[in-house]
Amino acid sequence: MSHNRVALVRCMYYSTSKQAVREAMDLLGCFDEIKAGMRILIEPNVLAARKPEDAATTHPSLVRAVCEIVKEAGAHPVVGDCAGITSAGATAEALDESGIKQAALEGGGEVVNFQTAGFSKVKPEKPLRLDEIYVSDIVLDADYIINLPKLKTHELTTMTGAVKNMFGVVPCASGRKHI
Repeated sequence: MSHNRVALVRCMYYSTSKQAVREAMDLLGCFDEIKAGMRILIEPNVLAARKPEDAATTHPSLVRAVCEIVKEAGAHPVVGDCAGITSAGATAEALDESGIKQAALEGGGEVVNFQTAGFSKVKPEKPLRLDEIYVSDIVLDADYIINLPKLKTHELTTMTGAVKNMFGVVPCASGRKHI
């Protein structure tokens, strides 16, 4: 299944995150595809150990809302990412400090640290440049992925978004191996 869709929904306050997320998921048709028993990967931006008010990571209210909605659909929410910093323990610290770990657990989700969960070599179907890449095992085990990027500026891409956010599914840059 390869669907690349985007929904834009107005959400003035984090207290109304769940209603906005539900509306966006409805616009995207997610409820037609998420079935009971599925393992749903929720991939927020867990860049670094920063508090939610720093606006560097996906806000925890969105993570909690998506976990709750996925759980209500009878599926199993799994929240995971790899921080952009390559030191040992960086992702665990970022998941804690950002409030994402707590929000995921409160929403009924499982939390997975891509930095320590393992990676497997895969061969893209029609590669343009790389004949093989390493991808997080958690991504490969997921039935469906919900990408929750944080829209912000970035020195290499002008702004971050959904494509840049998926960088967390590949091993950290330090020697291209997991830590």
